[in-house]
Amino acid sequence: MARKARFVLTATCFLLAWHVRAQQSATETRTIGGSGGSQSESSAATRRPSAKAAKVLSGPDISAVKELPEAPNPAAIQNETATLAALANQKRSVDAELMNQMKLGVRPSATSTNSGSQTMASQSGPVLGGSAASRTQTATAPKSGSSSTVASFPSGAPNLTGSGSVSTAGGGTLNPPLAGSSNSKLGTLPAGASGNVALTCSTNPTMRILGVAGTPAPAVFTPISAYDLYTVSGCSFGIQGPDAQVYIYKGATFKKYFQIQEWHDNWLKISLDPKLSGALDQDDVTLVIKRADGTQASKGGFKFHAARAIVPLQVIPSRWAHLVVWSKDNKTFSPEYSSPALIDGKSAGPSVYVSRFVDGEKFDPSAQPIDQQYDSYDFSKLAPGWVAKTARLETYPMTCGTKYQPIIKTYDQKFGTWRTEWAGSTIRVYLADESCSGFDAAMPLVNYQNLTASYYRLTVAAYGPRCTDPITGNSDEECVKRVQGAQ
Repeated sequence: MARKARFVLTATCFLLAWHVRAQQSATETRTIGGSGGSQSESSAATRRPSAKAAKVLSGPDISAVKELPEAPNPAAIQNETATLAALANQKRSVDAELMNQMKLGVRPSATSTNSGSQTMASQSGPVLGGSAASRTQTATAPKSGSSSTVASFPSGAPNLTGSGSVSTAGGGTLNPPLAGSSNSKLGTLPAGASGNVALTCSTNPTMRILGVAGTPAPAVFTPISAYDLYTVSGCSFGIQGPDAQVYIYKGATFKKYFQIQEWHDNWLKISLDPKLSGALDQDDVTLVIKRADGTQASKGGFKFHAARAIVPLQVIPSRWAHLVVWSKDNKTFSPEYSSPALIDGKSAGPSVYVSRFVDGEKFDPSAQPIDQQYDSYDFSKLAPGWVAKTARLETYPMTCGTKYQPIIKTYDQKFGTWRTEWAGSTIRVYLADESCSGFDAAMPLVNYQNLTASYYRLTVAAYGPRCTDPITGNSDEECVKRVQGAQ
């Protein structure tokens, strides 16, 4: 009888263990399995737990996290270096123009109400002290120089000498120029040839803009303090007066006013508010000069380059991610995706967390086709001016079992090597995984074969127009207020 009782008890235990594992496998299939994997974007308002099967049989060992060295994006560095070099080149042209004006002994013209210059307020905001823009500048501009080389912007502005100059006495109306058009009344001024302005204007005194930053070519306007100084040469700017204005605009959504430092009949010295923020980069903006009597002149084809900041991407939309799925012997190694990162149902910060788990099969990344060995994230759809600057990868080893269901390991093997690689605007995460086998310490006859898992968190930092959202491009008004309030 004792033997029979022991036999019945053992059989019952086997049946119970088989029933539990069958339920676990069913849960795994629902939450992780499937050729397409399971992907979701999570937020504080809508959080989802990680796969139940992974929690029961395995999970990441958070205490043993390994962080790979931060990987800078070479394309972003190259673009930034070229941009700053172009701005520095433009600043040298401005310095040369100012030197020429000093040699000519030009003095500010009288205003209609008082002497001195008038500062025009910027309509929208703001460089954070110690911002990423100041930390990452790789080119500095000299205080003076004689070069009048035309600055070339890396994104390729059209080589326009400007378009559209409208003079409307008293009315102050403006007919915006068409991109690429020309106006026969607009004279051209060789770079650095300030002394020719008076001669040019004497033959045709119509109010118009001849050149900006010492050249007739389109300039790049920026509030970055190292490069935020511009000269404008032209005809019949008159006296400044309290109603005189200088601004740039594009359509109905972008309009920024300049601070007027000097106003002369044939040239101006202006700058933007160094705290201007919340605006994206702009192409083909129009420069407008409005003198005291309301008469206006305009010229198009300019660019606006916003002050910069670096921020972590809180969310990487799942549509930007391509996550590989491996299958073998009716087993699928599928991804679970959360952004912002969630690990075991708990918030883990930006940007994404990806986990994979399968019960009963080993997967070697190196055995997959080369283009299936990595997950990839494409950041080409970031808002204008934003680029993915750096990426940091954290990986987690597998715990073979949980505190509720410890497994005594009989086998443990790691496959693949974690690493990241940039390809233009895309970051690739080359995968690794771990496989273990063992038996249940509480039920030695219940064993597990080839529990395989892979866990990582990827944090991406973006660099672009300060106080705008890298994904949507919308202005961050709280950020704008902080910048405007900074000393």
